[in-house]
Amino acid sequence: FDHLREYQRGDPLRDVHWKTAAKRPDDELVVTEYADDETVGAVTVAAECRSRRFDELADRDDEWAAATASVVTVLLERGAPVGLSLPDETQQPGDGREHHRELLGLLAVA
Repeated sequence: FDHLREYQRGDPLRDVHWKTAAKRPDDELVVTEYADDETVGAVTVAAECRSRRFDELADRDDEWAAATASVVTVLLERGAPVGLSLPDETQQPGDGREHHRELLGLLAVA
């Protein structure tokens, strides 16, 4: 579901939002408009859980960076603009190979 709009000739009757249409004083039909499932919005990956304060877990930083890089890569491959929020830096959502390299570079030194 995305929003409601006025009925247009040819709209399927199954999309009529009967409850809203019944409340309208002009007796005009209103239909439910659905968002395209293929539309992907911008995503910011918040990767701020770090283990440096726990000496016994410090060796997991590489795992953390690799997992975050995997998420970033998959999202970019699916067409989503991706940003990154790290403890010391934030990168705004973007797309393309150069942006992908920038994000991976930030993770490499994080």
